[in-house]
Amino acid sequence: MDIQRLRTLRELSIRGTMAAAADVVGLSPSAVSQQISLLEEEVGVALIERRGRGVAITPAGERLIQHALSILNILEEAKTDIAEIKQTVSGEVQLCSFPSIAASLLPEAIRELQVAYPDLIVSAVEMEPHLGLAQLRSWQVDLAIVDDLALREDKKAEGLDTFPIYEDRIVAVLHRDHVLAIEPNLELSDFRHEFWAIDARPNTFSDTLFEMCAARGFQPRVIGRFDAFDLVLPMVERGAVVALLPQIRTLSYEGQLVARQFNPPIKRNISLAIRRGEARRPALKVVLEKLLQHAEKLPRNVAQEIGGIRR
Repeated sequence: MDIQRLRTLRELSIRGTMAAAADVVGLSPSAVSQQISLLEEEVGVALIERRGRGVAITPAGERLIQHALSILNILEEAKTDIAEIKQTVSGEVQLCSFPSIAASLLPEAIRELQVAYPDLIVSAVEMEPHLGLAQLRSWQVDLAIVDDLALREDKKAEGLDTFPIYEDRIVAVLHRDHVLAIEPNLELSDFRHEFWAIDARPNTFSDTLFEMCAARGFQPRVIGRFDAFDLVLPMVERGAVVALLPQIRTLSYEGQLVARQFNPPIKRNISLAIRRGEARRPALKVVLEKLLQHAEKLPRNVAQEIGGIRR
């Protein structure tokens, strides 16, 4: 029985559609459908039922997924045991991270790992937290840097070990001449009449902000949706918009902008996530330790007003 097909079936049970599962396992929707059809031929029973654009897992499919989980966990445990016995730090560790923390954490850590362990390849890919968790569950990556917003929404996170590394704040980024730039106690509702620019990529960060605005009785007036902060910040500099960003994104910038925290603070916690029990694997262990070491160097307890945002 093909392991990749079992992984695809498991991911399909989580995501609910061929297209969503395809995004996670790195195949096209038609290839996912073919993988499931081949698996059904192998076992001789229907594993899914198509319902409109989505699918439902049959009782036989659910039973097979439970066995698949056991098989996959045993295989990973065996790989970890062998690697631990060899005590060799080699091979490849794949990790994913979202941009705001990646820029501050990964470059120096990866370089030090390259120098210390020449037989180890650490590769990284940019990925939003919710997708990173899905990639981690489906064995597409070995480590995911995620936030507590994604962990709260993820229904399958119980099989993970997480290591907190940073408490981030959400800050308002304004031109220094903006009337709210000197307001002593900013609240989210102070921005109900402002024009906003936001990160256009689907993510739990933006979703959470919009939910918080709705709870305060307003909908943000978004006039800019961009995939890069290189476009957001010039609009703020010209006074056309305000932006709400993770504080960690603002610490390496300077210019005509200020970043202000809210009262009370709007927080999110960032963690390293791995599959449960894999911290014993020598290669993953050294990567985990190096990232935790560098996370301790990240700036913390920044004053309420942060001058200096540079592009």
